[in-house]
Amino acid sequence: MAELITSLHVGWVKSKDSYIKNDHLLEIVNFFVWGTPCEFVSSSGQSMMKRGWPKNVWKSNDLRDFLLFVGNLKLNATYKKVKRLEEMSDAAISIGLGGKNFHTKRDSNRIAFFHGMNCAEMLSIFYYIRCAFAHGRFEMYHKNGETVYVMEAISKKRGSDDYLVKARLVLKEETLLKWKSVLMGGAESLKKAIEHMNEDIQQQIKYQISTNIIRKKEELIPLLSYEETQVFTQLNVMRNKNQVGYDLKGRRWIVTE
Repeated sequence: MAELITSLHVGWVKSKDSYIKNDHLLEIVNFFVWGTPCEFVSSSGQSMMKRGWPKNVWKSNDLRDFLLFVGNLKLNATYKKVKRLEEMSDAAISIGLGGKNFHTKRDSNRIAFFHGMNCAEMLSIFYYIRCAFAHGRFEMYHKNGETVYVMEAISKKRGSDDYLVKARLVLKEETLLKWKSVLMGGAESLKKAIEHMNEDIQQQIKYQISTNIIRKKEELIPLLSYEETQVFTQLNVMRNKNQVGYDLKGRRWIVTE
């Protein structure tokens, strides 16, 4: 295990002169930097409660899970959090964000981050996004009509000229805008969105059971773009509705409806 070390000036971070006229960048910075949902960070920030969310919004994983779904982020595959900075190097490597050329791997959204704050997991990520933009430690890449942001949040290592990486993020512009839309939409909008998401999970489960021999429910996880708890929850819902079941004779899951 090791800390993820970097320097203040790195080759992949370029001048931002040409970014000023980018409307989407301004929209993203306005929300995640000036209007950040993280409290006590910006004088013009807007907390979750100010945006109409209940005080206990982060106590369940509903919003967190939906935001990861929107970003096509999967735990331990493209999304990794650690509780100690000494674990950051291994975490980054494990999801393709290791090394000095991590910024070149932009085929999918990826996040590796240190979550040691006394706040919700997603607020940590929003805070790191805010830091990356505010300190100019980000870059935009355009290809085939798609824009991807590469970001880092760093802090000076005490007694050294080195800097500690607290977060590395590769996020599509589309994802950042969707996250903003979800947070602006409020709890009622989320409720409807989660219903659609659960319907999608159930349809995917049915498809995989119909086209593959699934002997253990754990075999569904690598086949779906959702986290284990989400898949198992919806599998149980479907089982209770007699839509799927386990065939003891054939020793496999089957669609029963």
